[in-house]
Amino acid sequence: MLLGLVAANLGVSLLPASAMTLYTQGIVYRPLADVNVDIAVETVVVWRREEISPLVQEFLVAIREVLEQQKKTMTGVPEGRDDLMG
Repeated sequence: MLLGLVAANLGVSLLPASAMTLYTQGIVYRPLADVNVDIAVETVVVWRREEISPLVQEFLVAIREVLEQQKKTMTGVPEGRDDLMG
């Protein structure tokens, strides 16, 4: 989807290096030069509020477990960012 928007001249995108293997006509991939620092990227999970699919529910359980583990091992996590924890 993001690559389609870029290909349609509707923007640019930051992607993981692994995305460079995805060929899309008209797309040019360029690595970020001289990036020798750890980069933290805030990521979100999106799902329908009334979702009842067991697959989605299990995925959310796994995400909550990962977030809980990260909270235990990371420092400097912004307060109030446990939207998925409840």
